[in-house]
Amino acid sequence: MKRFFLCLALLVSTNFAHALMIYRPSNSGGINDIRCYLKIEDMEGNDVTLTAANVWYSWYDTFKTVHTYEKSPYLSGGMIMHIFFNPGTYKLTFYTPLEKQNAYDTSLPHTGQSWNSNTYIYNTEDKKLKAIFVSPVANENGFYIGSWHIDYKAPQYYIYTKPYRIYE
Repeated sequence: MKRFFLCLALLVSTNFAHALMIYRPSNSGGINDIRCYLKIEDMEGNDVTLTAANVWYSWYDTFKTVHTYEKSPYLSGGMIMHIFFNPGTYKLTFYTPLEKQNAYDTSLPHTGQSWNSNTYIYNTEDKKLKAIFVSPVANENGFYIGSWHIDYKAPQYYIYTKPYRIYE
């Protein structure tokens, strides 16, 4: 019985080594509770979110405990998404629909449109890339402007993650 669980643990840890992890670090205030939803497209622009990959999630403080999504894959502050892709090249984006904005905190910006991210191109043949990060975007004054930024570099930290800044 111990051998079975040891083999199962090795199999799971080996699978995580081949998964892409998308981390959304904790931010201050109500922005943590606003979800950003994953959209995966193939290179022709077809939505393959539910067919091209298996997606699990965990919380950063309980990394080894994974959960499956009930519906659409999303991230809140402090979550890690584990994605097992079918081979290929994909466009990854995150969005927050209008009806999901400000559900928890009315002090956050209400732009009147969906919050969207930049497009991140991911090739499953790239074995070096293991993790990418999703952060909310702020202007030069530090106010959230209602969009998301995907990058392979970790965001800056102070007490909480600093938002990605756009300087106009």
